[in-house]
Amino acid sequence: MKSTLHQIMKYAVSDEIIRKNPCESVDIVIPSDKVKERKALPLTQFQEILAHLQDLSDNDRRFLALCLFTGMRRGEALGLRWEDIYDDKIHIQRNVTHPQRNQPYLSTPKTKAGIRTIPMPKPLIDALCPYQEKGYLFGGESPYTLKQFTVMWRRINKAIDMHGATPSRSTSQLSDICSWRNYRFQNNSGHLRSC
Repeated sequence: MKSTLHQIMKYAVSDEIIRKNPCESVDIVIPSDKVKERKALPLTQFQEILAHLQDLSDNDRRFLALCLFTGMRRGEALGLRWEDIYDDKIHIQRNVTHPQRNQPYLSTPKTKAGIRTIPMPKPLIDALCPYQEKGYLFGGESPYTLKQFTVMWRRINKAIDMHGATPSRSTSQLSDICSWRNYRFQNNSGHLRSC
């Protein structure tokens, strides 16, 4: 719709109906009714996933635990190095994207607020064991490629019923599972909501 309006105004300028195209150099935001609401998992499903973490391999368990307990984006988790974990805290400093499809590309997090320190709850500390001295949590010397990540996610889904949760391509977060720290009980109904 924005491009259509821009084109109409461009023709109006060329036909000398108006002197300047009001759509140029202005950010026009057209509200969308296509906003998709994310629904948190019911407490029982969240607990079921947690109960099956031990059924996963070390790397798969680490990835899923990081997402469940911290709300880290996929790229932040893939960019995490063992050296970033100390004093029972995770220090987010980098992000991994895959702009060339499979090749990992290191950058800083999306925003300044993305560079942060996240405290680790005891279950996450346990899920990250056994610890390594250095390297990426996922990939060792270099971060996982997109294919390696996709294979890992398929293994997780095969081993655990994720109740439809998928890694979101648009936000690089698990789309249906929110951070453990951001959950609060809602009306004692047994469901969780995001704060």
